[in-house]
Amino acid sequence: MFCPSCGLKDNNSNQYCRSCGTDLGSVTTALEGPEKFTASAVSAREEIGRALAAKIQRTESSSDLSKFAKKILPEVEKFLETPEERKMRRIRNGSIVSFVGVGIAIGFLLAGIFVEEEMFIAAAFGLVTLCVGVALLVNGVHFSLPSEDSKAEDLLDAPGTKDPDRVASTTNELLMPPSARQEFSSVTEETTRHLKDKKPV
Repeated sequence: MFCPSCGLKDNNSNQYCRSCGTDLGSVTTALEGPEKFTASAVSAREEIGRALAAKIQRTESSSDLSKFAKKILPEVEKFLETPEERKMRRIRNGSIVSFVGVGIAIGFLLAGIFVEEEMFIAAAFGLVTLCVGVALLVNGVHFSLPSEDSKAEDLLDAPGTKDPDRVASTTNELLMPPSARQEFSSVTEETTRHLKDKKPV
């Protein structure tokens, strides 16, 4: 783990940075956070899988099993898909719809050129389909998963890190908070003394 203020590597899981005194508790919490969510998602998926297996074992006729397979399993599959799988599904659907729109537009444009001029109007349906496909594609690429930068910012965004001046400052330049309680504490805050007379070394 590295200190977010000065970049010093901390191998001992200290509470404060040895160099600048920054509280490393929020960094530790941020680094451990995703594992908790991943573990709960895995356990939820396992529990759902057990419930589905029990339901399949209780089915007595093939018609019940057929209904179960046709109606419930696709919904469960959508529910259990990871964000990466959801993103890929949206990109795939957007690509398919876009290419269908291009095909329809080109087909009706060619039909309008060689067969009847009234077919040009039908090419607009292909362009609308193309626009819908591009919208699905943009949604899949840009809005399905947060970017890696925003994930890191969200994980490190603790209540005490709202004031960027205070976080980015060195110990000698810390801005004191208005209240007595500090959100982002430092071990070197009270121990740092300023020399009145500067003596040459």
